[in-house]
Amino acid sequence: MEKFYKPEKKSNLLGFVMLILAVTVAGCAVSALYLWINSILPLIYFCVAAAVLFGIGMGFLVGFIIDKFKITSKAIAVVGVVIGCLLFTYFKWGLYDAWDYEAYLYDWMKDYNAYEYYGFEDDFGELTNENITYAIEEMQSMSCYDYYGGDENYDLISEYFTADEIETLKSMTYYEFCGYDSLLGGTAEHAIRSLQRAKLMSLYEYDYEYLGDVKEGGLFQVLTNPKLLWEDIVLINEEGRWSITSNSSSSSSTEPATVNGVILMIVWIAELLIICIIPIAAANSKAGIPFIVKDNKWAKQLATTNVNFNDDIGPKRLREEITRDCDIIIRRAGSECTSAKAVRYYVSVFHSEDFEENYIDVSFSPKNNKNNSTNTVIKHLAVDKKYLFSLFKAYGEPFPFDTSEFGIDQPVIEENAEVML
Repeated sequence: MEKFYKPEKKSNLLGFVMLILAVTVAGCAVSALYLWINSILPLIYFCVAAAVLFGIGMGFLVGFIIDKFKITSKAIAVVGVVIGCLLFTYFKWGLYDAWDYEAYLYDWMKDYNAYEYYGFEDDFGELTNENITYAIEEMQSMSCYDYYGGDENYDLISEYFTADEIETLKSMTYYEFCGYDSLLGGTAEHAIRSLQRAKLMSLYEYDYEYLGDVKEGGLFQVLTNPKLLWEDIVLINEEGRWSITSNSSSSSSTEPATVNGVILMIVWIAELLIICIIPIAAANSKAGIPFIVKDNKWAKQLATTNVNFNDDIGPKRLREEITRDCDIIIRRAGSECTSAKAVRYYVSVFHSEDFEENYIDVSFSPKNNKNNSTNTVIKHLAVDKKYLFSLFKAYGEPFPFDTSEFGIDQPVIEENAEVML
């Protein structure tokens, strides 16, 4: 019999894969909601609360998947959650970047008229459709250099263009030089229709709805191009996307300070830790509970029991003695603690349905413990039913199992009753 609980070495590939999928899919879905909420309520306290709730929700999901698929290895559970967190964090950044493109690259385009923005008024403003047709034919048949006056106007042209640029002007038509072939179309008929649409459309509508241009920074493009995503993150970090204003009466400036650089990076790291540490801790805790193979269930836990020791037994020495001889807990029954330095130890019992497979934890609360936290001394020490019988008998507590096999007939206490040691 092993002295401490050891999970089965049997692999659980299905559980591992399902854990990764569940964390990834749920994390991606919640990330979208999380980013949307932060965008409409950009308050620091609310953002922190949202991150905590995000992590808690993922923690509950992780516990459910581990329980459902009986993932008994802490290593597998933690690795699965870490992989899932990395995947949905990548998606979250991709989604944030895609929305950033919309907010900072495309939204302004909705406020501009396409006809005015492209300056179509300069070449076509006063022309009728018939004259537009003639003008386009002329633009398409004449080089840009000749359109600007050619050799007769060389002195003026050379003031605005270099020699290499002038050669380029000679090789292109004016229509091509202005980009009208892509903005208006290749024929006069198409150009007339495009000009009419441009007068009625915003720049955004004209480019991406009428012309059908492919927008940069779409979610799929960002997610499939890690280099682009990283470059965008670096740019966002340099520029910053939000600011804070000092409420201090001593502040001489009311200008909001943009959060960027190292400070913004620290904020991002803190957000990542808040969201991911909770589900990772949940995986480590849930998978760390002993699993009873013959019951095909997780071990049940009795309510915490407690025991007092004299002050000459410190946590380190206690661990050594219990590991060597766990009967020390039984022998301490009835001992009086008179020292002000005494430490209170707690014993938790995990058991199978029939109490034939059992484990105990021993922990203590540090002095001046304001958070009611406990430190573990012994974790999942294997003990048999006879040991539990002796333990409860020594401390005069009711038995949570049938004791007739030990020659004692006593009512069985309810499963979750507390045992005071």
